[in-house]
Amino acid sequence: MAEADGRLVGAVFGRFDGRRGWINHLAVADSFRRRGLGRRLMAEVEARLRALGCAKVNLHVLSTNREVVAFYESLGYSVADMLFLQKWLRRGAVPSRRAVTVRSRRRA
Repeated sequence: MAEADGRLVGAVFGRFDGRRGWINHLAVADSFRRRGLGRRLMAEVEARLRALGCAKVNLHVLSTNREVVAFYESLGYSVADMLFLQKWLRRGAVPSRRAVTVRSRRRA
C-alpha cells in the first residue's frame, strides 16, 4: 500500500499459488497517477513474489483497456495467446464495468 498525508493513495494485491504469481488488483488514486507510483508498487510486489521463488507473474486486463495494457507492456509484460474462461454461479451477479477510484481512509 502507498500512503500520502495519512491517506491511502495506492495499493496492489498479488499472490503466489506455488506455481505462478498473480496480480489481482493495482489501483492508484487519480490525483497520484503518472508519477511512478504504480510502477513502484508493481516493483515491490514482483520483488516479494521473486523472494517466494516465483518465476512468472500473470494478470488479467480487459483487451479494450489499451491504456492499462500499454502500462503493463512498459513494465515488460506481454500479451499471451490464451483464453480466459468464466462461469457465473449466481444469476444477476454480473458486476458493473465502471472504474474503481481509490478514496482516502481515516485511521482509527
